[in-house]
Amino acid sequence: MPDRAQVERFLTTFKEIASSEGNWYLAPRNYNHLSELSLTEAGAKKEILDLSLSDYCKGPEADDNWLERGNVFVFGKEINGTEIYIKLKIAYIGKQKIAKCLSFHAAEKRLEYPFAE
Repeated sequence: MPDRAQVERFLTTFKEIASSEGNWYLAPRNYNHLSELSLTEAGAKKEILDLSLSDYCKGPEADDNWLERGNVFVFGKEINGTEIYIKLKIAYIGKQKIAKCLSFHAAEKRLEYPFAE
């Protein structure tokens, strides 16, 4: 498990990248889940930009995507009465960094929050 500083660095970097024009990506498979939660993509992005250390669940874990190897972090958050599973990654396309949300959906099981206060 990473220390608090590593998770905070990831969140800070992810948020900086996501806030830059054209550097945000939400995997299309999440759109149906957003409608189930009565959220738009902009609403999901806002929820992600509001994540904090206490929302951290696990990671970094290796992402085996053969095009974009790297690490993913998992966070959780209650939205509209539903616990949400959020998987994030900082991807690289050439020299450009992309803040990617790979998963944004209702959690299949109760998440653990090691840094919750």
